[in-house]
Amino acid sequence: MVTRALIQIFVLFFACSSTSSSSTHLCLSDQTASLLEFKNTLSFNDYCMQFTSPRTNSWNGTADCCSWEGISCDKLTGHIIAIDLSDGCLQGSLHANSTLFQLPQLQQLNFAYNDFNGSIPSPLFNHFVSLTYLNLSSSGFSGLIPHEISLLSSLVSLDLSYSSLTFDATGFDRLSRNLTKLRNLVLEYTDMSGVSVASFSNLSSSMETLSLGTCQLHGEFPSEVLSLPYLKHVELAWNENLTGYLPKTNLSPSLVSLDLYYCRFKGSIPSSFGNLTQITLLDFTQNDFQGEIPDVFENLDKLTILKFGSNNFSGQAPTTVFNLTQVTQIDLSHNRLEGTLPNHVTRLQFLQYLTLSNNLISGGVPVWLFSLPSLITIDLSYNKLTGSIGQFQKPNSVMVIDLSFNDIQGPIPSSLFDLNNLSSLLLSSNNFSGVIESSILSKLENLYDLQLSNNGLVSLSSSNDGVNYSFPQLTRVLFSSCSVRKFPSFFRTSKVEVLDLSNNKISGGISKLEAEGWEGLNMLNLSNNFLTSLEQIPGKYLQILDLHSNLLQGPILSTWFNLPPPNPPYLSLLLISENILTGNIPSLICNWTSLVVLDLSKNNMSGTIPECLGNYSNGLQFINSQVNNFHGKIQILLRIIC
Repeated sequence: MVTRALIQIFVLFFACSSTSSSSTHLCLSDQTASLLEFKNTLSFNDYCMQFTSPRTNSWNGTADCCSWEGISCDKLTGHIIAIDLSDGCLQGSLHANSTLFQLPQLQQLNFAYNDFNGSIPSPLFNHFVSLTYLNLSSSGFSGLIPHEISLLSSLVSLDLSYSSLTFDATGFDRLSRNLTKLRNLVLEYTDMSGVSVASFSNLSSSMETLSLGTCQLHGEFPSEVLSLPYLKHVELAWNENLTGYLPKTNLSPSLVSLDLYYCRFKGSIPSSFGNLTQITLLDFTQNDFQGEIPDVFENLDKLTILKFGSNNFSGQAPTTVFNLTQVTQIDLSHNRLEGTLPNHVTRLQFLQYLTLSNNLISGGVPVWLFSLPSLITIDLSYNKLTGSIGQFQKPNSVMVIDLSFNDIQGPIPSSLFDLNNLSSLLLSSNNFSGVIESSILSKLENLYDLQLSNNGLVSLSSSNDGVNYSFPQLTRVLFSSCSVRKFPSFFRTSKVEVLDLSNNKISGGISKLEAEGWEGLNMLNLSNNFLTSLEQIPGKYLQILDLHSNLLQGPILSTWFNLPPPNPPYLSLLLISENILTGNIPSLICNWTSLVVLDLSKNNMSGTIPECLGNYSNGLQFINSQVNNFHGKIQILLRIIC
């Protein structure tokens, strides 16, 4: 009897199974005809067909339709039960009288990643009431989703994402009440602005995936949805008018991902979060959560992404996050978290991004940060960190270090310059000290962005060893308000585009040789120094030159114009006020057609202002020549301050 029962079970199993390649029964002739007629109504995107062949190329009258690509049939009856034409280069309209709708046993339909136009015809729902799987993602359909979608009472998975579709309140309310078997609902970028979010409380208790990102939802999301027992994936991101609270208890223990990015959820995080042992992603960035973050992460061994940035969290930063074994991203930035970083961490072997900026974290900078094997970005800027940074032995693959706007003191550790992959070193507004020599800096061959402004005891100098060091990737150097005493001409063969050396102690002159090169330079700020001369404007592509508040002397403008052209063809802003300049404004300045702002105020210049500077056909928009000795007839224009 047992053997006979087993045979019956196997017969039933194979009778109910389907295949996409072959069938024990030939495809029914009327269904073959329906598919061929449907194919004849299709058109194809020529550009798409350069990269792929449509599945319908295999559709012809000589072969069994159950063997056609994208077609699956029931083995017992021969009825077509699944059509997959995803990414099929299809375009055009799906008409209400399409022969496609003559396949009443269809259970699965996938038209994703095509280029249909027009609305979804209601027969798709009237005639396909046996559908369990429907995917129209990125299919090009638009307009109102027909209310008849609620007839698909057997539907298990529905994906209407990334199309220009709209749900109204009635249509979605009926769906939420009638689709009692629904487990996966994916509606990203569907317009649901007219839907009452209270309808989500009617969803099936079997729900596993709920993806509603960028749906223009508004109102208070029912918290009981997050308690559905089988719920695994929730995505509500980019619904900036959607509010709600996390349930204090009974969070779904099955949760794998919970993405609330850029919503307006509020309240606190319940301690029951410590029970989410299956969770891999928590993203609460840019919400209105507040209170302390409960320190309950010790058992969340699968968590890989933790992002709580830009909220109103306060109190002690949770220390158990530093014991997560699988985490790759930790972002707690832009809150009011306090406390210190742990002195010793060994478990963050996969951590790539650590962002704790804009908090109230105090204490020292632990050296383990620079030794984690996978770390790419460290951002601890805008905190209250103090002390000095010690040397570390095992440099990691870190590419970005941002410790700016703290109170870190002492010399920059030499081991920091052994980080070969470092592209951005941002240490501005601290109390670092010491001299950074060109030989040490050149070790950072991938360095792109170097910022050390507002470190009054930091200097930058040449190594004076006769070696011309290269900086192949360096693009931005910001050393404002430091103790630099000499113009760093060793950068002139680099790709530096922005160089800010304002408010330093640079004295003497910059020779023509030092000004040569600088092929990529477009912004140079040397204001508030003690420069006495600049023989040549650096670079060929300079756009902004700020030399105000120095000791520049003599007829410097005339000197520049005596140099071979073009000099400089792209300069748009020249600030040279509060110096000791003499001489006149050369008439050749009229050839500086890119110049927009010119400030010569508070010098000892004389002569007349060239008439072209008062001509609106010239590109100049603002000129300040106050506190000089200009004379003669000056055309008075609002843009000229004399």
